[in-house]
Amino acid sequence: MDINSTVVFNDIMSGKEATPVLLSALYECTAISKIWPTKEGGQFQWDADHGVKIKQGMTFKKLAKSLFPQKKQYNEFWTLDNCAMLIQRMQEDFGARLVWGDNVEMPGAEDFRRLFCTFESKLVRTVRKGIVRSWFELYRKYRKEHLIMLNTFGVECRRLILETVKREDKVTLWTVNYQQWEPFDQERFKEQYDISNTADADDEDMPQYQDPADAPSQPQPVVIDEIPADIATAVP
Repeated sequence: MDINSTVVFNDIMSGKEATPVLLSALYECTAISKIWPTKEGGQFQWDADHGVKIKQGMTFKKLAKSLFPQKKQYNEFWTLDNCAMLIQRMQEDFGARLVWGDNVEMPGAEDFRRLFCTFESKLVRTVRKGIVRSWFELYRKYRKEHLIMLNTFGVECRRLILETVKREDKVTLWTVNYQQWEPFDQERFKEQYDISNTADADDEDMPQYQDPADAPSQPQPVVIDEIPADIATAVP
């Protein structure tokens, strides 16, 4: 399981507001289970410029992406009023029945609003700098007698490491198939581990040491161009 959206919210960590991130996550878990048979494949118009064909099984996250392919308009969509309005119009125009998570029926837009408010309050109480509190509790409980391993398909794992441990050089970081990564991801990964960049980081984001001599050296990631055969056989 990826660390993103489980123990960390990378978008929040990178400075984005929590509301759009939470709405996007909720939309990804909300889907259209049924619509009126005569409406299958029908065209939905959000406004004169934005429309999409509707099919059963679509998540509202996919629906939003299809309606707003341009990044600026897509980012501007993420307000609670817009998300509730889209759900309401799906029900009014297509007779849509909605499911949340593991096929739990969601009656309508007001239920979505209540769900958002519930998770928003929990987000405020349990997430610090984009990291869920339960991660730190797990780390404190098992760090002395267990080896803790994290898996991520992203490139923004370093901030989680810095927020968790005092000595970054005690952490071993492995990258797999690095040469096959997209150039953009390769560059972002290099930037994280460029010593010249760490000097520009905010003081509150970096571990503090009373004596500069106590500061750990910059760790160097172990790069694996291909997954070793003994590991690959265990990967489905």
